Amino acid sequence: TGDLVDLTIGKLEEVMMEDEILELRVGFCQKHCDNFEEGEENKLIYMQLFQQYQASLERAIVKRLEAEIPGFALESFIKELSHCDDMLDSDVLDLLLSFTDFETFKELMLSHKMEKEGLGLSDLMGVTKAHIFSEEQEQGDLRPDLEGSIRVSSLNLSDSADDVQLSLHKPLIM
Repeated sequence: TGDLVDLTIGKLEEVMMEDEILELRVGFCQKHCDNFEEGEENKLIYMQLFQQYQASLERAIVKRLEAEIPGFALESFIKELSHCDDMLDSDVLDLLLSFTDFETFKELMLSHKMEKEGLGLSDLMGVTKAHIFSEEQEQGDLRPDLEGSIRVSSLNLSDSADDVQLSLHKPLIM
């Protein structure tokens, strides 16, 4: 049965990365992410959408596994898998958790909502785009207008691993 679990996990990893499954996940998230809001309180619709998400993805994945593996039975696979914790790749495990763990699902939906609203990771970190001015081309390559926003300084690390200090007192470029 260990070989069957290995085969099933391999097929599961392949199936979960197929366009059909990815499109189903992304499409569902994009369609329903506007229903979600940041915060501790969970609305009833969150659980209803979570159950729809689980059911549709489970149906699609099981259908593909049944087509790929003769005699595949989800219940048997789950039972066998419970004895083989370390066999799943962390990405696959995270994806499976999004099917079974409500909090992971909610985070996924909020992430899609942020992307949809144009708030990517760079926006959250305060990263801004630099402007490039075409009149600078006469004097060489186009360069971003840094407006003094970049300052390179030396980094002094003490010998002790417990006592790491960052020093910004000697500018290398002004």
